[in-house]
Parts: sequence; C-alpha cells; structure tokens
Amino acid sequence: TLNASGQWASVASSDARSTGLKFDVDIRDAGALLTRVGQPGNLDGGKGQVSGTVAWAGSPITPDLPSLSGQWALNLKDGQILKIKPGAGRLLGILSLQALPRLFLLDFRNAFVQGFVFDEFSGTMDVAQGVATSQDLRIRSLLVDVRTQGHIDLVRREQDLDVVIVPEINVGTASLAMIAVNPALGWSTLLAQVLMRTPLKNKVTQHMRVTGSWAEPQVTKITPQVRKAP
Repeated sequence: TLNASGQWASVASSDARSTGLKFDVDIRDAGALLTRVGQPGNLDGGKGQVSGTVAWAGSPITPDLPSLSGQWALNLKDGQILKIKPGAGRLLGILSLQALPRLFLLDFRNAFVQGFVFDEFSGTMDVAQGVATSQDLRIRSLLVDVRTQGHIDLVRREQDLDVVIVPEINVGTASLAMIAVNPALGWSTLLAQVLMRTPLKNKVTQHMRVTGSWAEPQVTKITPQVRKAP
C-alpha cells in the first residue's frame, strides 16, 4: 500500500523540470513486491515499512538517478534474502553473507545455502546525487548480526562499505533446563556462560571492507590493531 504526496515543478521559460515526493509504503510481502516491479528472485517474504522523501530532476515518470536525493527509512521483518548467483550484480547479495568469503572464524555461509533468513532488515539512508549513505544498516538473523555503514553509488553500481559481523551466541537455554535437574550445577554453568558471552563475541566478531562493483565486490578483512605497551 503506497501513500505519497508531492509536486512536479516546470519552469515555463526552459525545459527544466523537477519532481519531489514524500512516501510511505506498507509492505505485506516484500518478495512479491520486488517480483511485481521486475526484480524477482531476490527476497522471499518480509513485511514492514519503507518511508521517506525522494526528489530528482525530471518528470514523475522518468526518475533520474544522477540527480536523485532524499532520506529513506527501511524496516522489514521475517524474510529471506534468496541465494543470488555470483556476478548477478544485485546489492542484496553484498549486504548478506553470500558475498563475503570465508575470512572469519565461524563460517556461517553453509547455513545460508538456500538464502539468508533474517529476523530484521532495517536502517536509514541519506541520498545525494545518486549516492546513498548509511550509518546504521542492519540485517539481524538467528545466527549473526550484520551491521553495515558506508556509501552505495546507485548510478555506477559500486560501494564502499564497512561490514561488521557479530555472531549471535545463545547462552542459558541448556543451563536453564539443567537448573531443574541440578540447581547448583545449572546456576554455576549459566553464570559462567553469561560472563564468557561478551569476550567470546568480541573474539569472533569480524570486520570487513567491501569495495568495487556490485557484480564483483572486493572484500578485505580488517585486522584490529593491537597497541603495544610503552
């Protein structure tokens, strides 16, 4: 369901035209929506909202990417980024783990053979002259939390992104069950898991930089610098 309002301005003394819109889209099935607009095979399911403003030079029926500007907010839940063939040039494949090589200690890609199932896909973007900038793009799943910030060039189909992969380490489920059987052992085990959770997550958290084109992204692992004692 799309609600939008805006204006189309035309200067009588020239051919200059501009379009500006404020929009709010309520999405019941993001995969079906992308299929409807000619982008099938990217998403399965996904419900939520996309809202913001958008403007470009030209008429409403001819969006112009080089002049595109605006602010967008995205919040989708319970969907799946489908398995995307290498070189297809689709941005969703870069934002999920499908485009990242086996550079981190816990390789979760085998869990995404049929695609990346997410609980939440959210973030905001500022767009200027066809370049989208985000500081808080996030894809959260049962296994990992992928946080992305950087620039996406919608005209050249290139990106310069920092991607942080944080494993979701579940603690407490087995220990809580153990409490019912052996309270002393169960509580001590739970306490040990809670205390170790943050150090362990920090240890296996990985930082990547993704540059180049959407079709052939260049992925570089960023190694944390260890400060030497004076």
